[in-house]
Amino acid sequence: MPICLVVLQPRFSEVTAYLGETVQFECQSQGHPQPRITWVLPDREIVHSSGPTHGNPENKVSVLPNGTLHMKSVSHMDRGIYKCIASNAAGADTISVRLTIAALPPIIHSIPHSLLMDITFLYSLMGHSMFVVSLRQMQGGMNAQ
Repeated sequence: MPICLVVLQPRFSEVTAYLGETVQFECQSQGHPQPRITWVLPDREIVHSSGPTHGNPENKVSVLPNGTLHMKSVSHMDRGIYKCIASNAAGADTISVRLTIAALPPIIHSIPHSLLMDITFLYSLMGHSMFVVSLRQMQGGMNAQ
């Protein structure tokens, strides 16, 4: 069989993940001999498919046996471009994945019925509006202004 190397996916992709999610980036390649998969992280750390993080679920970042990069609990520090390098005697080929981290939308809780909110608008002489918010708890006597 001749020496060859083929990467089986687009050269560039973009992924958006929510803060705290687990993400996986595939790096599919074929070749003879079997290509070695190396991932270069945005901070330039290098992770190999046969290195100490190979498939180790204890690590935040690991490479699964099929070359997929696995990252647990992503944060804003993880955003950036991840580069997969598939290499063998025939040469090397790369793909890149840009990871963007999105925050979950805020959860808006309704004000409990036991609270009463009064808003009073005051106007200054300069035309800027100012406001005062006062909260009173109907049961218990708590009052914040």
